[in-house]
Amino acid sequence: MTPACSKIVWCFSLLCVASVIHAQELPAKTGKDDLATDANKLIDGLPALANPGTLTSDGAVITVQQAKARLEQAQKKLQRWEKLLKQGVLSKAEVEHCTIEVAEDLAGYEHANVLELQRQLTASQQRPAGAAPDSALVEAAMQSLKSAQEAAAKADVQLLQTKLDLAKINLERQHKLYEMKMISQASLQEAEAQVQKIADQKALQEQARVQAQTAAGGPAITPAADSPKPDSPK
Repeated sequence: MTPACSKIVWCFSLLCVASVIHAQELPAKTGKDDLATDANKLIDGLPALANPGTLTSDGAVITVQQAKARLEQAQKKLQRWEKLLKQGVLSKAEVEHCTIEVAEDLAGYEHANVLELQRQLTASQQRPAGAAPDSALVEAAMQSLKSAQEAAAKADVQLLQTKLDLAKINLERQHKLYEMKMISQASLQEAEAQVQKIADQKALQEQARVQAQTAAGGPAITPAADSPKPDSPK
């Protein structure tokens, strides 16, 4: 064998040995535990959400920009979780909880917008001594604030309706589990109490809405019973 051929054979052998060693270092899928680990890693990589509402983690009032960013983050998370549901990685209950988070952040955004417009209205009404407020500017600010308040009220209604719908779905699951003797009666009663609690909150919300409409001299319009997916901020 010529020196050139010996060199080729030696290089080929070295590559084969390296390939075997590399293959031994790679993790192999041995069962469901490995798949679950991958799923957990995928979930851990999803964006985390801050607490929904109109306050930041340090108790400061959230800005419109912060509320909008939080809502967009929640919507992206929901889109990813819906894909994971189709892939069998997540359960329906987990995706339903994420749907509530989106509704909460939508309400938080709308209320942050109300606070900002209230500040703008106050600023438009304040003028140096002896100067009259700009009536057109004040009127525009009042109209914007009114629209924002209506949007916030609608988001609040939608949030409670979403919670109520999902609580009823959960109650149906609990009933089935109870019939199969997989949960206790206390767990079933807890699910029933949760549905009743949200229903009571919704009734109080509707009562307050009707009273506000009556006080304002407007018609008491009954909101739709269904709960579509939360809209994106404009």
